[in-house]
Amino acid sequence: VGDDPQCTEGYVNIAISQRKKGDTKEALNNLRRALAIDAQYLPAFNEMALLYLQDAKDNVKMLDLAEVVCSQAQKINPKFPAIYNTWGLIDLRRKQIIDAAAKFRRAFELDPKMFEAYMNFAQITIGFRGYEDARAAFSKALELQPKSFDATVGLGVAYRGLQQNDKAEEYYTKAKQMNGNRPEPYYNLGLLYQDFTDGSADQMQKARSFYDQFLT
Repeated sequence: VGDDPQCTEGYVNIAISQRKKGDTKEALNNLRRALAIDAQYLPAFNEMALLYLQDAKDNVKMLDLAEVVCSQAQKINPKFPAIYNTWGLIDLRRKQIIDAAAKFRRAFELDPKMFEAYMNFAQITIGFRGYEDARAAFSKALELQPKSFDATVGLGVAYRGLQQNDKAEEYYTKAKQMNGNRPEPYYNLGLLYQDFTDGSADQMQKARSFYDQFLT
C-alpha cells in the first residue's frame, strides 16, 4: 500500500490481519478503502462478511449485515466461490443447516481446491449421518492438505459410520501419529473398541486404555 495507494489486495490483507487481532474498526476502514478504489472487488466483500460474522458473537444483528454483503457479492459475480463458503458459515450461525450444506457444496463445486468448503460440508453431513458424503468430502480435503489432523480424524469418523471399522482405526491411528498430544484420536479409538467390536473383555480393556490416554 505504501508503494501503491491503489493496491486493493494490500488493503484487504491488512484488514484480514487486523480482524484476526480483534481490531475490527480499522479492518473495516481498510476494507472500505479497498472498495472505494474498486467497488466490485469481491475479496473485500468476502472479508467484510467475515468481519460482520465475527462481530455477531456480541451482536446477533450483525448476521443480517453479513448476509447483505454476501448477497451483494453474489449479484456482482454469482460464480465467486469464497462468498458461498462464508455465506454457509452465516447459515450455520443461524442454525440453517441444510442451507449451509448447500452453500458449502456450491463453493467447492466452483473451486475444487477450496479446502475449507470441503471440511465445512463434511462436518455438517457427519452431523446428520451422511457418512458417504462426509467420506468423499474429507477425502478431497486430505488430497489438498495431506497433513490435516482434523480431516484425518473426520475421515475416520466417516468410515466408522459406514461400518468400515478397519479403515476407521487406520485413520485414527494416523491422526495419533500426526499429533500424539491431541485427545481426539484416543477418544475415537476408545469408542470404536467399546461400541463397534465384538464386546469381548479384551476389546473393552483396549477401549478403557484409550479412554485413559484421552483423559491424560
